[in-house]
Amino acid sequence: MKAKVLSIFLLSFFLGLSSCENFLEEEPKQFITTETFYQTESDATAAINAVYSSLSTFGAYRSNMLIYDEVRSPFGSMGPDPQGEQGREIDEMNVNSEVPQLMATWEALYEGINSANLVLENIPDANLNDEFKNQILSQAHFLRGVIYFDLARLWGNVPIILQSTKGDSNRDVTNSPRQEVLDQAEADLKLAAGEGALDGLPETWSGADNGRAALGAANGLLARLNLYQGRFNEVLNYTEKVMQSGSYSLFDNYADNFATANKYGQELVYIIDFHNDVDPGLGITRLLNPRNVRIGETNRDGQGRYVATQMAWDMFDEPGDIRLEQSFWIEFFDNRSQQQIVMDTTKAPYYVAKWKLDQAIAPWGWTAHAWPVIRYADILLMHAEAVNEVNGPTAQAFAAINQVRQRARIDANDPTHLPDLAGLSQDELRQEIYEERVREFLFEGSSFNDIIRTNRFSEMFPGVDAKFQWLPIPQRELDLNANLNQNTGF
Repeated sequence: MKAKVLSIFLLSFFLGLSSCENFLEEEPKQFITTETFYQTESDATAAINAVYSSLSTFGAYRSNMLIYDEVRSPFGSMGPDPQGEQGREIDEMNVNSEVPQLMATWEALYEGINSANLVLENIPDANLNDEFKNQILSQAHFLRGVIYFDLARLWGNVPIILQSTKGDSNRDVTNSPRQEVLDQAEADLKLAAGEGALDGLPETWSGADNGRAALGAANGLLARLNLYQGRFNEVLNYTEKVMQSGSYSLFDNYADNFATANKYGQELVYIIDFHNDVDPGLGITRLLNPRNVRIGETNRDGQGRYVATQMAWDMFDEPGDIRLEQSFWIEFFDNRSQQQIVMDTTKAPYYVAKWKLDQAIAPWGWTAHAWPVIRYADILLMHAEAVNEVNGPTAQAFAAINQVRQRARIDANDPTHLPDLAGLSQDELRQEIYEERVREFLFEGSSFNDIIRTNRFSEMFPGVDAKFQWLPIPQRELDLNANLNQNTGF
């Protein structure tokens, strides 16, 4: 891990403050040191906002996570954009340590960890009231937990760094086993959930603080972390906490999850917030929309860089599923050609329509959508899966998955539209849950992760070397640090 001196960190820190609206908008200071910073609530807020900003970079959730989590899966692929070669090696399971996206993501995530470590080191001694300190420290632990979970599921064995970088410190760290990285993520998330020395995150935020991680986000991530490790009793524990909190419920309209008007609350348990007045916003919108097409009032063409596959389309095999027409571009008016376009739905590629370019206002064509990391629908499906694994296909398991299916019906009065599931064996319900997750969360960052955690890599990628379950550690990091070990096979 290359050393990052304080001045470089602070430069990126303040540049990052303008990357999102609401709570991420702070006035930069002209000259900052660790001795003069962390003196006021405004200082502490700016410091925690820098950690949030690390997740909204192109290397993280603005763009690259989509490649790792969806394009790399059997349900996503590179599209017809001739400029979209970056990511093709990952899509084709031919990635090597020189691929540039890897370094961008590695760097963004470890800069986020460094920002979190600075907060955790300096806030305890700051002259601030205890309740405010708890809020800042709980957010720092939450975000560091998110990042370590991301590092563990992308790379497996990675360095664990719990002190901020000063001078040459952290230069020669080595990999920790994946389980230790997951354990660190869990420890941080538990502190954020109030299990330990901190009171934890608040139940909700309001006003300008909307979009910050709340208690449901910590419990939801703990549920996902335990699901990833097959610890289903713990999944039950944490999903029940979210379900019983009364803070979350499904939107009546599935598409509301992807509208800029509904960025916070109700179904959206944990989001990465984006804006586009001062920065490019969420990058995936233009990357997903149909190539050389202008939809709505935007003056930018879609690029169609990433698309859904035939396998993704075929997953919507039951009649009356509104998610089909809300997940794929089927018919639309193109302001560029002034024509109504009807897509050929008999064959791939299929353009993804969840995040629509018609809501873009920035000159880049990106948007102010949020990236929904965890929705309440995910809580319900994780709960259904955990109940089925622990107790079998009980009424409780069916109730959770059927709640998601009921919302997806085009006509609730038509008995042929996604009928309630019942009478299935444990194996049959398990398979239904896997398929329901694809239909519900296509291109939302679950696809590849679900395959890995359920040990289906060889089934879904026949003939592909199992080493590609992980990404290779970026070559530049290996060149700078002789103590860092490459993942097996690369």
